[in-house]
Amino acid sequence: MTKIHNLLYCMIAVLCLPVSGFSETVSDTLVKPIMLTKSDTVVKKDCFSYKQLIIPSALIIGGTLLRHSGINNDVKEFRDRNFGSFQTSFDDYFQYSSVALTFGGNYIGFKSEHSNARMLSNLLVSKLLLTAIALPLKNNIGDLRPDNSACNAFPSGHTAAAFTCATLQFLEYRNSNIWFASAGFLVATTTGTLRILNNRHWLSDITAGAGLGMATAVITYYFNPLTFEFKKENRLCFSPTYIDSKAGLALNYSFK
Repeated sequence: MTKIHNLLYCMIAVLCLPVSGFSETVSDTLVKPIMLTKSDTVVKKDCFSYKQLIIPSALIIGGTLLRHSGINNDVKEFRDRNFGSFQTSFDDYFQYSSVALTFGGNYIGFKSEHSNARMLSNLLVSKLLLTAIALPLKNNIGDLRPDNSACNAFPSGHTAAAFTCATLQFLEYRNSNIWFASAGFLVATTTGTLRILNNRHWLSDITAGAGLGMATAVITYYFNPLTFEFKKENRLCFSPTYIDSKAGLALNYSFK
């Protein structure tokens, strides 16, 4: 029982690290006070700091080191013994839940840092960047999945995508409501856990995937070249749709 408890503590600590540590790191380093020369008002402006990449880098390095440790096998044995018949496709869709939270935050009383257009740009660019990095890694590293289905386990693409969305949500709403801003990390952590329970990934895969997703989001948020804003008369809004038993997200753009 002691060994099982240790494994559980290890998994929880690894998965929850971004929730507990990233918000503190970001809050200490992302927001810098700047005095305006034309008035006595103090405003806050986002500033990139390499400190923001400490936790993502630690997760990537940690996941890489775990590939060659016995912890991967211990976690798999625990999964096989206690959740051997577990199987769900819920994680295929749940990984993007924080996207709805990001675009819906402004409509439920929270204030994002940017417009819907800028958030959409960040989301799309970060997804392209993540795909450009993750796919070559998965295909060239060639780690065998726990279920022996393919040799593209490392890193976990589902987990990386979930943590990318969660980090973008956090960066947009951290100054409005820290609890709402951090909610995406719960979604991402759940996604990573489900990937292990589904026997699709090792602990090392989701650890590195979480770090890669967070790093991609931070880099995109501050260095996205596709930064654009619409005129005040223009409106960009999103709304949920449900057609022919399929759920989706509709985009509506109106202009004058």
